[in-house]
Amino acid sequence: MFGFGRLVLLLLIVACAVLLVTNPGYEAHKQVVYTAAATDAVQSTVLAKIAVDLLGKTEVVALVYNNYYLGSTTTLNGEIKSVGAFSRVWKWPAAEGKSTAK
Repeated sequence: MFGFGRLVLLLLIVACAVLLVTNPGYEAHKQVVYTAAATDAVQSTVLAKIAVDLLGKTEVVALVYNNYYLGSTTTLNGEIKSVGAFSRVWKWPAAEGKSTAK
């Protein structure tokens, strides 16, 4: 039947396909970056989420979305602000002890 090498190759192909399909888009990254910035500014997650919702589609900063197909990042002035894979986005660098996945 399948040899070990073929099984590993099949699993690798399936993992790549899952990563490709679940790569988060620009809007998911923008939501995480804006919420993190607002939370840092007002020191309240609830107020930050309200502020981000009020902004709606307004472009506050010029984030650059980098799509690597199996994962994605956003950068601002050359500095990575978020990393995404498996339909999740994390603020980068993440604060110690806090999960920022959305």
